[in-house]
Amino acid sequence: MTRLEEANLDARSLSRRRFALGLAGALALPLLAACGSPQPTPKAEPTQPPTPAPTQAPPTPTPVPPTPTPRPPRGSAMTTPDFSVHVFLWGAFETTKRDLGLVKEMGFGWVKQRFEWRYIEPHVKGKYDWGEPDRIVDAIDKADLRVIARIDNQPKWTRSDDSWPTPGPPDKLSDFGDFIGAMAERYKERIQAYEI
Repeated sequence: MTRLEEANLDARSLSRRRFALGLAGALALPLLAACGSPQPTPKAEPTQPPTPAPTQAPPTPTPVPPTPTPRPPRGSAMTTPDFSVHVFLWGAFETTKRDLGLVKEMGFGWVKQRFEWRYIEPHVKGKYDWGEPDRIVDAIDKADLRVIARIDNQPKWTRSDDSWPTPGPPDKLSDFGDFIGAMAERYKERIQAYEI
């Protein structure tokens, strides 16, 4: 017999012995129990607390969307809460209509748009260029939106120092007051709010 055959025979023999011992042990326990002999106590395996069965929560009712609050007329003041989104329409001739359409699609009733004093009254006090502000306010009107006009950035002629274009107050605050007055008069009932 070759060594390989002997090794296979030994392995089979060992397997048979293990099987026989296991079978004998399995048969001996019930036999001992039937005879009244004490049974060996099996080692306690560590137990984990039972996993509770998942409880079924009652079905959540589908929320009913709130009834939309009617918007006040365009000339009215802002209600609480009322939300706005900042838009950048100045010089954006090709995208103004699209952007305002997206604002409506998102459900906003207000837009905030920047109106820079330095572009509207750029060179001389009292000489206004209303072309771009008119275009923007007309587009916002056509989109049936309300506007918060953000006023900022003084023109160079309003300051005697060299701080321009850094924003800052004019030398004469009345120049700013005159500009705001002219803008408010021009867009009366078309611009609903101002941010100064």
